[in-house]
Amino acid sequence: MANNVKDYLGRVYRTNEFINTKEDQLNYLRDMSVKTTSIINASGVRNSSNENKKEIILCKIVDLEQDLLTEINTVIDLNKEVSGAIKRVEDPDYRLILECRYLNHLTWSNIAEQLGFTPQWVNVLHNRALKELEEKQII
Repeated sequence: MANNVKDYLGRVYRTNEFINTKEDQLNYLRDMSVKTTSIINASGVRNSSNENKKEIILCKIVDLEQDLLTEINTVIDLNKEVSGAIKRVEDPDYRLILECRYLNHLTWSNIAEQLGFTPQWVNVLHNRALKELEEKQII
């Protein structure tokens, strides 16, 4: 069952990664939209075909931005939910390790360094924290 708790807590990280991917896509599309220019033919008239293509790109950017806003709302809700569950853990070291890992997305070595523990001890405390979440059915 501890894996289910871990998976639940990891949803915040995975959703953040999904948002980062969407942001990369958005930046790519924005860069591409800037590169598109109107072509003026020999008579000095703009090519409306290129203008239509630019409008299509801009519409896609707006759609992607809407998707991104939806995902950001999801990650805010998940952060709030996970944070609430972590706050119910009694031991302050357990809480801190869970927050560092699942809300701040720190590596195990960074957590150990920050807390002044060995990585092995952080792992032991992390497993105990997961067990407490499971046993108390906090998640």
